[in-house]
Amino acid sequence: MKPETLQAALNSWDARHGYQPAGVAIKVETVVAVDDLETALGLWVGGDGWIARQSAVKTLPREIDDPTQGYVTSAELTTGTATLQIRRSTTEWVLTTLTETDDNDCLADVIELVTVGGGAAVYRRYWKLPDSGATEIIAWRFTGFTGVR
Repeated sequence: MKPETLQAALNSWDARHGYQPAGVAIKVETVVAVDDLETALGLWVGGDGWIARQSAVKTLPREIDDPTQGYVTSAELTTGTATLQIRRSTTEWVLTTLTETDDNDCLADVIELVTVGGGAAVYRRYWKLPDSGATEIIAWRFTGFTGVR
């Protein structure tokens, strides 16, 4: 879809639905070595999020991540406008970094998902209107917690 056609479609959405023009940059990389994964995690120290290891799930920054509790199976960490998602596959970890941009080439909304400890995990979803005309979510990123965790 041409950018001007997409922008016209985005502008036609009623703001009362909670959608706002937004943009997101997505970078995907893989790591095989545990040390490389732990180094990547270290770059996000101080961010909000959660890390699931083989023996525990920690919510950050409230709890302290403990690498002695096993390998990371999945995680989501945010520093405000950027989010790191980690997923384990059979032979490697997939690290996806999603960064908010000013491109305004999609729409975004916010949803809250109830957590086990109370409160909610907040996610920002990014929507596009492809040439087929069927609106689809192209990405989502964790943006923080609300309420008691």
